Formats: sequence, C-alpha cells, structure tokens
Amino acid sequence: MSQKKNVFDENDIDDNFPLDISEETEESNTIAEDKRCLITNNDITVVMKHFCIVKEDTVFLDYLYFKSFANKNTYSIIHQTVTSSYDAILSKYPMFNLQVNINGITFSDIHIHHKFILFITKQLKERYPQKLNQCFIFNAPKSFVRIYRLISMFVESDTLKKIHIL
Repeated sequence: MSQKKNVFDENDIDDNFPLDISEETEESNTIAEDKRCLITNNDITVVMKHFCIVKEDTVFLDYLYFKSFANKNTYSIIHQTVTSSYDAILSKYPMFNLQVNINGITFSDIHIHHKFILFITKQLKERYPQKLNQCFIFNAPKSFVRIYRLISMFVESDTLKKIHIL
C-alpha cells in the first residue's frame, strides 16, 4: 500500500505552507496513518462536516473534531477547509464571525499543534485583514483563560475587542 507523503513540515512555518496534501495513488486513499488510527478520504469528509460548519456569516469550529484527526498529514486539509469557508462567507458578506468550541483542549494539545495554530493565526491576519467581525471562544478551561490574559498583552487592541471568551 502506498503512503501519503508528509506535506506539513513542522520546522517550516511560513507562507509556503502547502495547500495540496499529496498526490493520490490508485492503490490507496489514505490521508494519514499513525500509531493510533488510519484515516481515509471518506473519514476526513465526514469529520470535516462536523468540525467546520458555515451558517450565514459565521464559521463554527469544533475542537473535539479537530482533535480526532489533526496531525501533520491532515493540516493542509484543515487549512483548505477553513479558508474555503471564510472565502464562501466573504463572497456574500463584507465580514465574517467565528465561533470556536475548545471544550477538551489541554496544554498538551496546544503544544502538539502549536506550529499549525501559529500558522493558521498568521494566515487569518494576513489573508483576511479587517474581515473578522467577532470571535467567540466557548467552553474554554480556566487555564486557557489565564494564558489568554497573558498573551493578550501582545495582541492589538482592535483585535482584542473582537475576541470574547465565554
């Protein structure tokens, strides 16, 4: 069985982030393979429908679904899905809202995905300047709220006004 190549280089987080996950082979439709599970194209389609939902001018992201399949082999798909959602909204509305459920997130999870989180945050800022209307983060653990308070000292005040932790 052919395996997919790793398209997300954890050491390289710049504008050259690959958007194409890999070349398909006739032998396999595998997207990611690790010690825990095998994820196929069909699985990813089902999970993405629950992870990233668009309703009118709002994108809903659910961390519980992200956690179930996110790894360096699937980051490109996640990135494409999220940016496609923003683009779809912006084709109809001047701005978009973001609602993120981070129920179940841990420091370990943040550490595992920190480079991807930094990349997607940078892309949001650069690709969609002044397009985010409001961001609502809910089900945040107390530890996340404390860290956010520290990090917020380095975030622009206009951006801070748009972020609400519920």
